[in-house]
Amino acid sequence: MSVWNGNSFTRQRVSTLSGDFADPDVAYGPTGKLFVSWRGASDSGSSSGVFYAERQPDGRWPISRLAGGSISTVVNIDVDDLGNLHMVWLNNNNVNYAFQSVLTGTWVGPIAADGGSIYNARAATNISDAAYTHVVNEVFTGSGLRASYALLARPRSFLGRSPRSRTMSS
Repeated sequence: MSVWNGNSFTRQRVSTLSGDFADPDVAYGPTGKLFVSWRGASDSGSSSGVFYAERQPDGRWPISRLAGGSISTVVNIDVDDLGNLHMVWLNNNNVNYAFQSVLTGTWVGPIAADGGSIYNARAATNISDAAYTHVVNEVFTGSGLRASYALLARPRSFLGRSPRSRTMSS
């Protein structure tokens, strides 16, 4: 990871050298906090799964593992305008979603939001009357390729209720 220090980019190691990792994503929070997510390339064991790190004021990147198992593409990370973390990834042909409340620091999920022969999920979150995470992915069934869209919503209160999910396809 390279972080701009005002004059140049400063290179910093986020992950350990002891694992096989892939497909990082990055997000800035509303207070300037920097978050990185990635997947373990292994199908099982301690190097598999969903990982993320938050840059600390002293430059350290403590690593957390959110879920284990075989992850097939990018682990999307997004921070909404209130500072809540939203993560989306593919596992076992499902779009998985997890949410960390800025109020409690606890994770809700992961929940399976969509399924099928899906690939290349991408996500973004916005805040209005709720926190909405928009997920788009490819669906390939052998007879053609189409896009699928899932909308996940967290109430503004963020009191630990499960997200509502609605799936639409085109």
